[in-house]
Amino acid sequence: MAQTGTVGKKRLRILVVEDSALRSQFLSDKFSEQAVQIVEEPLAAVELLNHANYDVIFLDYDLTAVPSQALVEKGTGIYVAKRLSETINKSTPVVVHSMNIRAAEYMVGILENAVMIPFNRLREELEKNRVAAFLQRVLKKK
Repeated sequence: MAQTGTVGKKRLRILVVEDSALRSQFLSDKFSEQAVQIVEEPLAAVELLNHANYDVIFLDYDLTAVPSQALVEKGTGIYVAKRLSETINKSTPVVVHSMNIRAAEYMVGILENAVMIPFNRLREELEKNRVAAFLQRVLKKK
């Protein structure tokens, strides 16, 4: 089994911000030895990020369908990315796993400590330990 980002024997606290049950389940299964918390909505994610410390965040772009055009950003990972710097998790490593490459690149540009891995490559990247290596490298900076 590939290493999934454990540093020493510490259980990592992982926040998954994702509205797809299949993607959430994949990440939960892949990091089954870690403390994984899943949240589907951006506003709820920001609330969690204000009150709990995480070792890593997995963040998607397309999160919820928001009916009002004026509120579109509040239904996306961009909302979370912009507010992350105002939380206790502002330096926490983020894996942006959106299939929307343009939005993912924008989010990575906003975030202090992020890497972009489109979800269709995430399984392969995890098996190759790219995410584990990323986590190991950035967690040593904390």
